Amino acid sequence: MGILQKRIDLQLAEERELSRWLNVKMQFIQAVLNNKIEFKNKKKDEVAQQIYSNTDALNDSDIDRLLRINILSLTDEMVKQLEVEIKECHSRIEYWTGTSPQEQFLQDINNV
Repeated sequence: MGILQKRIDLQLAEERELSRWLNVKMQFIQAVLNNKIEFKNKKKDEVAQQIYSNTDALNDSDIDRLLRINILSLTDEMVKQLEVEIKECHSRIEYWTGTSPQEQFLQDINNV
């Protein structure tokens, strides 16, 4: 049961981090679309400061990941897609929060 609890904890941590990242990505795209983040004639540090000011980005790793997003993804459609992904992620967080090692054991047995 201890190993199953570790699996639940790991899944929960992964889903929470994914949720955080999807929210940051959505905030970034919305800020770009609303002209709160501008790239033209800006140095990376200046853009990074704009990102920190307009998103919940935590560190330089987040900034680098955001700056690698394909320009074709900076659309309203992507924001809508991210909203759906965030809802799905929250659903998985609720699942992992509400499950127990015993329930996971029974589900694993039934899946075999």
